[in-house]
Amino acid sequence: MRCSSTAIRRRESDRDSDAANTVHHTLRLFRAVCRHLSLRADPCLAAIAPIRRVDLKAAEILKANGRLPVHPPPALLGAVPGVEVGDEFIYRIELAIVRLHRPPENGIDYDTVTGLATSIVVSDRFLDSWNVSDGLLSYIGMGGFGGRKVEPKDQKMEKGNLALKRSMDAKKPVRVIYGIRDFKRNTASVFFYDGLYIVEECKKVIGSNDCFLFEFQLRRMEGQRRCEKWETLFEKKKVWGWKQLRSACDSGKKVLAK
Repeated sequence: MRCSSTAIRRRESDRDSDAANTVHHTLRLFRAVCRHLSLRADPCLAAIAPIRRVDLKAAEILKANGRLPVHPPPALLGAVPGVEVGDEFIYRIELAIVRLHRPPENGIDYDTVTGLATSIVVSDRFLDSWNVSDGLLSYIGMGGFGGRKVEPKDQKMEKGNLALKRSMDAKKPVRVIYGIRDFKRNTASVFFYDGLYIVEECKKVIGSNDCFLFEFQLRRMEGQRRCEKWETLFEKKKVWGWKQLRSACDSGKKVLAK
């Protein structure tokens, strides 16, 4: 018995709806636990030392109660069921919860089986070469930046960098998530999913620290809805500059409004 195209589309729509409901339910539950920990609503928690990272503690509680998988889920290539362009995430760990981007710190996630990149997280500090109208993104690879006690060094074509190169060669899409820093804590606290991009070019450049870096050129795939909130914020960055934007964030203005 053959199914009509209408029946197939209806079935696919139902699956998409179920996936979205699952994602939203999981995030609501996670955020509720975060609020619960933040407000210390449970008297049993009053004697415990203050929790600096309620997001990590909330994930730990949900895993212990079987509401989240204990082990990291396998990597997903392409779109993630239940996650749509423009979706916002309050904590970075939420990206891992919905399987959008699994590493807690690394900017590139990749599948160790296929060797292909699955997603990247872009900090607002590195968006000077991003063109909103053309959907172009210049992304600097991972590693080599150094730190307080670590000297900067040349980046290597390995791990996430190699995965992005393989995705370029295979012409496979990569998910792109943009992170907006919380200026008070100097960390990214809001994340926007901007959709699928294709890696078009990889070149070696010299960074400001005189070390070699890998610069990847990505182009947003056509036919996707626009992430208007992120585009609005990016335009404000160009007009205001980060000093004014920080002041607006600190004063509570709705800089993310459409």
